[in-house]
Amino acid sequence: MRQGRRRTRWAGIAAVLAATLALTGCTGARSDFANEFRGDPAIAELELTTGDNMPFTDGVRAKVTLSHDLTHEDTATLLPRLGAFIREHSDEPVQVSVLTDTVTMSVFGDDAVTAAAVSAAAEIAADPMVTSLTVHGASQDTRVTGVSVWVEPDIGAAFAVAHSAPERLAALAGPGGVYVSVADTGSAIRLEGDPGHWLDDTESAWSLVSPAFPVTGVRGDQDGITLTLARESDVAGAQALIRASTPPLTLPVTFASPLVLIGRNGTGDEARIMLAQLDAPTLALIRFVWTTDTRTVFRAANDADAVALERALAQLPEEARGGLSVEVDVEKG
Repeated sequence: MRQGRRRTRWAGIAAVLAATLALTGCTGARSDFANEFRGDPAIAELELTTGDNMPFTDGVRAKVTLSHDLTHEDTATLLPRLGAFIREHSDEPVQVSVLTDTVTMSVFGDDAVTAAAVSAAAEIAADPMVTSLTVHGASQDTRVTGVSVWVEPDIGAAFAVAHSAPERLAALAGPGGVYVSVADTGSAIRLEGDPGHWLDDTESAWSLVSPAFPVTGVRGDQDGITLTLARESDVAGAQALIRASTPPLTLPVTFASPLVLIGRNGTGDEARIMLAQLDAPTLALIRFVWTTDTRTVFRAANDADAVALERALAQLPEEARGGLSVEVDVEKG
């Protein structure tokens, strides 16, 4: 219920702001931001730094947390006042963000842009799978540059939000569109990039594999796709599905599992070649393998297992390492 009240409140701000803009002129601060807004009953908390976080520069960077007990009208009135301050200080670096329980967003010097951004943020926040979101943009600009959305751990819902959130803000963006980042509060879901075909490819990969094999996580960006499978034994079958896809996907697809974790630009191929050459007693020593494009780290449960594992890995032929450095470490705690 509390989440529902937060969403309703933000939607109410969007509705009232449009009417408020017609009645509010440039009544923002004419001197210092703190003098104008500190102690304002509409503001629960005000965090101020210099414009670029350097101590001897002009300008201001302000984070404004809205009071919880305000009416929609009071809250909506504050936003044009902040916009007026930005306009009146156009020769200084000014960045103003407002925060509620659910939404963080930039305030713009153009009140119409702020109003449209508030309306779009309210629509995004109304999705029950959305837990919070941030709308990014330079306050003295008139464009939204990005949107970051945190969602419940539901992969299908994450794709829906990744498509819809930037579309709701597209009219406020520059030629490149709105950069989108969608993630859950854990680490299972991460979709991030400028609008483009990468998102369709990532969703297609998930749609191809998930009916046949349990998929517990997905990462996608403009460079590639990683699907996390519930079982390492499913990797070969999932790879076959991707190879057989028609038309073929344009981005490379890699697979992680509880045994093989994929780091930056890793594929898991070299790690799996090494695993295939180890006997069952040695495999039993491995908690998991973490691999990138330059190194592979085998994790053991204790020092004794690590010594035995290092000995077994040292006996593998050099070509099995795929040019990667190979390390063994011990699980902490």
